[in-house]
Amino acid sequence: MGETTDKNGKRGFVLTLQTREQHIRREKATSNICSNQALNALNATIYLSVMGKEGLKKVALLCAGKAAYARKKLMETGCFKPVFNAPVFKEFILEYKGNVGGLNEKLMKEKIIGGLEAGLFYKELENTWLVAVTEKRSRKEIDILAGKVGL
Repeated sequence: MGETTDKNGKRGFVLTLQTREQHIRREKATSNICSNQALNALNATIYLSVMGKEGLKKVALLCAGKAAYARKKLMETGCFKPVFNAPVFKEFILEYKGNVGGLNEKLMKEKIIGGLEAGLFYKELENTWLVAVTEKRSRKEIDILAGKVGL
């Protein structure tokens, strides 16, 4: 939203990244930045310009380090075994010794979103957990997750 004045000097508000038609007759809108790839490209451009080369490198190292840490901590619980042994960046898959759906339900009661039950999409990955870890997760949060899984 932006604030402006009309030709009579009255205060008014405008949608700066949208055209008026989107709100009146969406099917005939001439510009639709809300639902096309240009919005994603704009977000990526802003993110990359703000982060810069060194910032992006730092985020990548944090993601890789925290994912490796989470994988190690989850393996230490004795509830998981590795599915793949390749290095990880943000995501990894572990086989759970119990019921993955039950694990996710248990975690949700603790207000923790667990990993994706990969077997729902790939039969060969039945009873596996796809876990994603980004720079936003702290080691304390990872330790809490591992502690809740191990109970």
